[in-house]
Amino acid sequence: MQTRGTVEWLPIGSVVHLKGRAGLLMVIACMVGDEASGMLWDYAAVPYPQGVTGPESDVVFDKGAIDGIFSIGFQNADGEHMQRLLCSAQDEFEQEKHSLRYAS
Repeated sequence: MQTRGTVEWLPIGSVVHLKGRAGLLMVIACMVGDEASGMLWDYAAVPYPQGVTGPESDVVFDKGAIDGIFSIGFQNADGEHMQRLLCSAQDEFEQEKHSLRYAS
């Protein structure tokens, strides 16, 4: 198991454990919107090693829910470019996420 390190956003394919949840999850998306709740979340994931098991298998969560990183997803020049894009959009994303969650 690894700690966060210097990576701001986990690459697709990373395997994590969440606080208070049994089993592992594999990251499938970053900066995602949940249509059902209308909320924004840092990540979407599916159970590992099962993957997509049906329409309800996706799990959305924020970085703070991660209590263990078991594998970092594949990284190359494309992934580094994606990291830069995510980091450049992070402040705006966090503001929008906060406004959606704490709107009166």
